[in-house]
Amino acid sequence: DYVERLCGILPNPDGDIWFTGLVPYPLDHGAEVANETAYSRTIDGTEFELLNARRGCTAYRSGEAYIRFPFGIRLVTDREGRLKAVIGMSVRTVEGTLTYKGRDYSIAVKGNERLDFTDGGFASVSDIGVVMPTYR
Repeated sequence: DYVERLCGILPNPDGDIWFTGLVPYPLDHGAEVANETAYSRTIDGTEFELLNARRGCTAYRSGEAYIRFPFGIRLVTDREGRLKAVIGMSVRTVEGTLTYKGRDYSIAVKGNERLDFTDGGFASVSDIGVVMPTYR
């Protein structure tokens, strides 16, 4: 569950699938760490794969690339992989190009902001902001 939420593919009971495009922190603690991740799983008989890299993330369905997006966001799709929304997963605003169905979309999404994909574009529907940890 942790890996799927952090940098993998997570099917949810509500019928959505999350593709979370985060890459490892560049902290090595004396050992070489991976700079990129890959994750795959079969959902309802369809093979999905997610490659996460600093240059960008790519989601595959049945072996074919179908969505490319900048790291630092989560894609929300339906069970067939149709795009529903993006959610900011980083404290920074993530800006870049999302490619879906052969079309490029410019996106800018803040941490915890949700942009729904409707009528060929994105609209902000929730922007609660990032809650920073505090210590007493």
